[in-house]
Amino acid sequence: MTRSVEEWCGRTDDAKVPARVKIRILERENFICHLTGAKIDPLRDEWDLDHKHALILGGEHREANLFPALRVSIARRPPSRWA
Repeated sequence: MTRSVEEWCGRTDDAKVPARVKIRILERENFICHLTGAKIDPLRDEWDLDHKHALILGGEHREANLFPALRVSIARRPPSRWA
């Protein structure tokens, strides 16, 4: 299946993700937090995007590696393990 819209890819690891891309990612994941499985209400809940594969471990700052997560669950997540 081909994409109707080109995948967003950040020019740098700290590039801001455009609002249109944030909404596209949230819809792609059916408004579900990838850390807790809880439903995200974008108007009431505080949420952000999280890299599934950490940048420090070689993950890329692109749409396919970003997933919605409630901010509370990001704060409680254990730190990445790296050597």
